Amino acid sequence: MPMTPFSNQVMRGFPYALAAAMLCALLAPGLLKAQAPVPGTDPHELYQLAKEDLNEGRTAHALEKLKRGLAAGVGDRELEWTYRLAVAVAYDQMGKPVAALEATRRFVLALDVADGALTETWRARREGMRERARDLEGRILETFGALSIESEPSGARIHIDDAPAGVDGDLKTPFVLYLTPGRHELRLELSGRVSSSDSVDIVPGRVLARRLELERAVAKASLLVETGAEDAVVLVDGRRAGSGEHVSLELEPGLRTVRVEREG
Repeated sequence: MPMTPFSNQVMRGFPYALAAAMLCALLAPGLLKAQAPVPGTDPHELYQLAKEDLNEGRTAHALEKLKRGLAAGVGDRELEWTYRLAVAVAYDQMGKPVAALEATRRFVLALDVADGALTETWRARREGMRERARDLEGRILETFGALSIESEPSGARIHIDDAPAGVDGDLKTPFVLYLTPGRHELRLELSGRVSSSDSVDIVPGRVLARRLELERAVAKASLLVETGAEDAVVLVDGRRAGSGEHVSLELEPGLRTVRVEREG
């Protein structure tokens, strides 16, 4: 489900303290069922250690543990949502609103995908984080501009100025990025498709939308010509294609005329 830009209006009704309170409530006995630990890591224990770091102000340490748990795969859908919520709170606590907004959108998107399976409690948490995203976006757009990116097909990796987009470098379409004002180079990559690129001019406080189509890549055919002579010349469809004893070529599929010439 595409994430559309939130309103520019600054919403102050969802303070950071409420987001932190959500995390405390998530650890109530019986709320999260015990799961088999990921090899080398117990996701529940790792989360508890991250929570202790957050409570003690060791936010960077907490964030490292949370990301490690997500990368390993927590093995439980509700626990994964809890991890994602904690990541958003950690970035917020570190004073990184752009990263906090990205993490908040990831949390909301994860719950949107599982909308039919959400309990009322999780629905309430999702709506709370939607409001938090509005608040963050309102503050961010005072100095940043937004770029709403979609692609056909979706799931393309996003690159900005030749660097993978996002705090973890793994953002895919559709997504909304917040960039510094000025010109940026956008490139989308998807396996089996031709990369698509565009230049975008970002203006503070404005949302710019881009939708790029990625054409299907044409498969290449391989041709190896063994001439048996170093001074032999290979021509394909009347054009010189190489020379030497072994000439390896990549060509568009189809019928080709190959000619080998040698002086004398």
